[in-house]
Amino acid sequence: MKHFKEFIQWCCEPQRLFVLFIVVLAIPNVALFFTEQQMTLWARICNVILPVSVYWLIMTLGRKPGKTIWILFPFVFFAAFQLVLLYLFGRSIIAVDMFLNLTTTNSGEVMELLDNLLPAVIGVFVVYIPALVLGGFSWARGNQLEYSFIRSQRKYALAGIVAGALLTVICYATQRDYQVKIEMYPANVCYNLVLAAERAGETAGYAETVSVHEPSGNESQGTDLHREKGNQPVCDDPICYCRYSYGTVFWNCIWTQGLSSE
Repeated sequence: MKHFKEFIQWCCEPQRLFVLFIVVLAIPNVALFFTEQQMTLWARICNVILPVSVYWLIMTLGRKPGKTIWILFPFVFFAAFQLVLLYLFGRSIIAVDMFLNLTTTNSGEVMELLDNLLPAVIGVFVVYIPALVLGGFSWARGNQLEYSFIRSQRKYALAGIVAGALLTVICYATQRDYQVKIEMYPANVCYNLVLAAERAGETAGYAETVSVHEPSGNESQGTDLHREKGNQPVCDDPICYCRYSYGTVFWNCIWTQGLSSE
């Protein structure tokens, strides 16, 4: 028991935790560097240097690294989610529909999916749960970084941000369709989360929207909002919005005016 406490104290040393937290947050960016081969080399390098440098800078904004990692918990969740999806699909980032499916997939589908993703889920737990637990211990114990350490690390982080910003400029200059919100993790995941929230709101309010539209004539025969034809949605109206839920064939169609079908 004594050795275990000594090991926990060694792990909770603020400077070690500072480095550990940056590493665990950077894992998805490094993985995407190898999986997103359709991106240019400049874009993939930028996708590592700039986000990791921003994490690095954020970690220097407080003296308690354990508290900071819990403030960054949403990004820890994104990192874990992203790694599981890379294991499942081999590439790409968390899409809009994947966020929407977190609220629509039933428990049976979740258990079936987890059985297929067991190695990835175990790996994520091994990496991120201990980091959060150690961060909680460190925060509770009040462990703090030295000011001299924070100042030196902040200089390195700012240098990385400058290098990442220059790489971003190069990407915009050499790629006509480059956009940070599309190409750079976790900015693209945050952007997709906003889109998912907007679409979830549109879905929740579809009844009111349909009543406002008030279709007539032949249109009234095509207002069935939950129809299937094999595995394809039946949407006769050009302004019908459909969302597919992975795992089962389920289409949620909203007949509304001016709703994006992206």
